[in-house]
Amino acid sequence: MCVGAFVKGQGVIAFGYDSATQKFGKDLPGNIGFQRFIKVLNFTSIVLLGNFNPAIYHPEWLEKFKILPIQEIQWAEGEKTEMKEIPYKNGTLVLKKIPPLMVTPDLTELFFPSLRLTVNYERFECSTEERRNFSLVKDVVIKIFSLLSHTPIKAVGINFHAHWKFKDPSDVILKNLFAKNDSAFQNSLGPDYHIGGTIWSIQKGVKSSLKIEKSNKLDNGVYIQANYHKDIETIQTEQPINFIQENYDDFINQFIEESKKILGDPEETWKMQQPKK
Repeated sequence: MCVGAFVKGQGVIAFGYDSATQKFGKDLPGNIGFQRFIKVLNFTSIVLLGNFNPAIYHPEWLEKFKILPIQEIQWAEGEKTEMKEIPYKNGTLVLKKIPPLMVTPDLTELFFPSLRLTVNYERFECSTEERRNFSLVKDVVIKIFSLLSHTPIKAVGINFHAHWKFKDPSDVILKNLFAKNDSAFQNSLGPDYHIGGTIWSIQKGVKSSLKIEKSNKLDNGVYIQANYHKDIETIQTEQPINFIQENYDDFINQFIEESKKILGDPEETWKMQQPKK
């Protein structure tokens, strides 16, 4: 659920909205937007580059071809725009709850309880922030482009994110990886600098990158982001569908194994807080 908020006469303030409890608040997780992104354990997205017609990806079309569970679509369609005013300091805080569906000729954004779809003319993305929905993301993308088989596709990318915490502080881990000549960095940047890096490789036609840096969500943790990119040689969807179907689950295991080989086993991972019922 997208949330906008402003204070009459006092500038802009951002608050979250939790659709599960129908509550507004500064520290609520929300369904999407800035608040929920703070609560990430794992994130995955499948991105396709090519030529797309955003208006096709309407909830009614998704329902007609049974691409998503009917409960997901009914939830999104049932959300209405609402305004709520509450006293705040010397003014009034006005909160606007925006329905999670936008379908236009230029851009489609659909927010469901389990995943998000964003489509413009050149880019299609399906993503989720909950590990239990990873398989749903894969299945939805495969179903969509099995139906839209003549969509011109140029490339496909599979992405994973995680925030892990280890016995050693993140700065120690990252400097051991990327700053062997620590004195040179200290002389230029001072002793309190932060460092991270990206590792690239190409294996069997797949360009992979592993980005490792200080986490901004887990205190003294490490943020890890993996991308597996494949250029598509044909303009139809059969090749990207096969690539996703044959490699998605293996890439999950590869991401975990590579991260552990480089960083070790985590002592803690960041878990998204579920709304209280």
